[in-house]
Amino acid sequence: MKKIFLILFLMAHLSGCSISSSENPAKFSQVKIGEQLFQAEVVDTNESRQRGLMFRKKLADESGMLFIFDYIGKHSFWMKNTLIPLDIIWISDDKKVVDIQTMQPCLTENCASYVPKNDSQYVLEVGAGKFRGNLGDSVEISF
Repeated sequence: MKKIFLILFLMAHLSGCSISSSENPAKFSQVKIGEQLFQAEVVDTNESRQRGLMFRKKLADESGMLFIFDYIGKHSFWMKNTLIPLDIIWISDDKKVVDIQTMQPCLTENCASYVPKNDSQYVLEVGAGKFRGNLGDSVEISF
């Protein structure tokens, strides 16, 4: 039985899926910026933030990942083991877009760091080219 679970876990991890348990179920949020609405997987622990979208092979058009940080700061990101290009939107504690960048996949050890110009408390990652908003846009986050 342990071997079956291990095989299923490894298959899910390598295919970019996540396995949720009743102890640690995946959390989701709706993030509205302007007229765009994204269904975002919420990551709010150090472990889940470090894993991010690593190894995922695709991302639906209106979906993404919402990073929630415990403190306001210049939260930098890198794309190590990330297979798809992403738009990254940094969001302030008062829920305004404060920076936007497009990040490219990186499968080497020397991946670029993407550092925002301004402090943020939230970060939304969506597929590259999917975000149509602007700096200063208001953001609504619903859980």
